[in-house]
Amino acid sequence: MKKTSALDRAYTWVRERILDGTLPGGSYIDEASVCQATGVSRTPAREAFNRLEGERFITLIPRKGAQVRSISSTDLLNAFHARFMIESFAAAEFCAARSTVPQEMKVQLGIMEDVCDFSTTDAMLVYINADREFHAAFVQTLNNRPIFEFFESLWKNNSGAAISRGQMLRSESWLAANHEQHKKILTGLERFDLESVVETLREHLR
Repeated sequence: MKKTSALDRAYTWVRERILDGTLPGGSYIDEASVCQATGVSRTPAREAFNRLEGERFITLIPRKGAQVRSISSTDLLNAFHARFMIESFAAAEFCAARSTVPQEMKVQLGIMEDVCDFSTTDAMLVYINADREFHAAFVQTLNNRPIFEFFESLWKNNSGAAISRGQMLRSESWLAANHEQHKKILTGLERFDLESVVETLREHLR
């Protein structure tokens, strides 16, 4: 069994507190609190903060520690427009080239369908990561590194949206709709039905 590093322990602990709402947007946490909760030293706690800031979960504030980022409706709307622009373009290129649907999209859809108990943060993270990998595999069909890097930055810049998504995972109606949308995206791509894919993406990303 792989031993968890001090950095991973500190990072995971803080991220879980953010995802489960224990540390809401705007709240502060310092290195000392992380050290006390996880038993790590200051160095891995500091490195964990740096990683979380890079993923846009927190903002480091001099002499105050770390502040959990608050995601505004404007942030989410801007991310929606940017992701829709990228993924609808990917859909158009895919259907025009009549490409083959990446196997990775099917694998990640299966992972999402297998997650049925969202009572733990770990389960939420498995689902959220599979969701990301599903869309990443789709965008990668463009074989365009600058576009893919922009797509990756959108996920990082809006990591806080994963908090809301994590809470929505406990809603059976939302989850059922989300599953159906992923399936429709996949089916539309297999049929090269651009109109269906674009309309489903519009609703899905919103």
